[in-house]
Amino acid sequence: MDETEYKSFLYIYSHLKDILSERERFILDSIYGVSGEFLNDTQVAKILNISNSRVGQIRRKAERKLGKKLLELYDEVI
Repeated sequence: MDETEYKSFLYIYSHLKDILSERERFILDSIYGVSGEFLNDTQVAKILNISNSRVGQIRRKAERKLGKKLLELYDEVI
């Protein structure tokens, strides 16, 4: 992902992240470097005191929620 794509992602994400739970937001913010620092699943798992696989599960669920919302918004436009 180049810088322009990343900025586009951050813009869209900032407008949609309210649909996520606090934990989902923390995980995506950490993994995608929203706060400026990129963490991997292991680092996030350690902070939250959960397993790496659980971080992956929560991450995928959050990404599906965002994708579903984007599709809903897209359907409203066309």
